[in-house]
Amino acid sequence: MKVDIEEIIRRLDAKANSVYYDGESIVDLISRVKEEMSNREIFSSILDDMETAMDMIMDWKNGDYTNLSKDTVIIVIVGILYLLDPLDIVPGFLKKGFLDDFIVIIYLLKRIKDELDLYREWRGTQLYSGTN
Repeated sequence: MKVDIEEIIRRLDAKANSVYYDGESIVDLISRVKEEMSNREIFSSILDDMETAMDMIMDWKNGDYTNLSKDTVIIVIVGILYLLDPLDIVPGFLKKGFLDDFIVIIYLLKRIKDELDLYREWRGTQLYSGTN
């Protein structure tokens, strides 16, 4: 079965845009998805990238990290919304219904890989200089 990730992005775009402008929603969603991911073993191999993406969004939201495009923020929010969305595209008997979530998140993380790398560099300089 093929997962149409671009359709998922289109379907969640309006909701992601409303979350983009609501700082409280972003914090709530990140908190909820961190709990959700910690309960799913399938995400263990990408947990570091997901946590980095969520940290990047929080630093952006707090005004600490400004070198971030709106498209990247929307992609991360779409990923979070999708993980929290009860709709599963792949039949539930595959990996307890989480295989589609994993496929979507891997795809989205690859789309923002360059921005994640830039954020990691920035965070490293912040930690080294003691500013964060």
